[in-house]
Amino acid sequence: DLENQRRLEALKDLPLSVYHHLSSNITLDIYSTRQGLITGSGKMALLKKLNPGEIKSFFVAAPSLDKLPSGVKAGWMLTGGLSFAPTLPGKKDDYPDRRSISVLIHTTPSSSSKSAKSEKETKEIKKSTDEQYQEAMRDMKILWMGKMKSKSLGEELSREHETHLPFLTAKLNLEAQSSEDNPRDVIRAADDVIDQIDSTELGLYFARKVDKRPDAASIKSEMDKKRSALVDALTRKAHAYCELAHVSEGSDVELRADLERVVQELHRWTDLSDTKSLLFTSSYYELKCHYAKALKATNRRNDSNEHPCRDNERAIKLLGRLGWQHIADNISLWLPINQPDKYLPF
Repeated sequence: DLENQRRLEALKDLPLSVYHHLSSNITLDIYSTRQGLITGSGKMALLKKLNPGEIKSFFVAAPSLDKLPSGVKAGWMLTGGLSFAPTLPGKKDDYPDRRSISVLIHTTPSSSSKSAKSEKETKEIKKSTDEQYQEAMRDMKILWMGKMKSKSLGEELSREHETHLPFLTAKLNLEAQSSEDNPRDVIRAADDVIDQIDSTELGLYFARKVDKRPDAASIKSEMDKKRSALVDALTRKAHAYCELAHVSEGSDVELRADLERVVQELHRWTDLSDTKSLLFTSSYYELKCHYAKALKATNRRNDSNEHPCRDNERAIKLLGRLGWQHIADNISLWLPINQPDKYLPF
């Protein structure tokens, strides 16, 4: 009738909200500092006890595009919960202190991936066959330069691609492996990498909350590579300075000042407790006579089993400086058993 028709007309202007459950939960990353949230390093441990009255700040990151469910569109809102304590004994509620949290979707993964794919295809079309061949040859030479540890191949590449960041990164890795007796070669190679990265532009990018550009996915991938290369170069440069400072026994004041400047810059991009920085962290704390911190970093690195023999020798030296000779002797006795391939049978 006419009355029902008027009601239907009025309903046309009302907003409609549709709720449905996701097939799987989306876990958000939590960081202990705002800097960690921006740079993506230093995730907060899930299990942390607080004393009564203690205040702790933490920062929750938005879900990355690859974690969003398929079919999601811009303007949709994801809602969930944030819990601060586990289930109490005898309680049925899984999350007794659950707080609601919501995230508004600005960019969809489908549109971002399509735009990035179309842009990549366009760039490939613009390149001639000869250009694609030259780039493929360059990348193959960079790969085999690291495998063969060939400095002659590196000199050939440096004449043709002296500003190419992947080549400079591979050259730095090669110098770090072959120049243990000359850390200044590592410092020069690290400076070449650092000079090719605009840290101001990199910092401004990671300070963004949302990137709405159509090629945001490809830009993020490129910026992540630059940040990783910058952190690796700063870490290797700082470790080389530590080696030089150990040789001079800390008497070179200018050298120590250069080291502190590099460490200060490194703090902007990563945490010293990061796994990739443990070798430098151990050497740096040993230089500052913080032997317990140096031993902690060495033990963490030893757990990864990358260089167990070298790390055990370093741990024995640090234990001796701490005055824990009984532990150092015990580790020394176990070395032939734990690493029999490093010792002669007779």
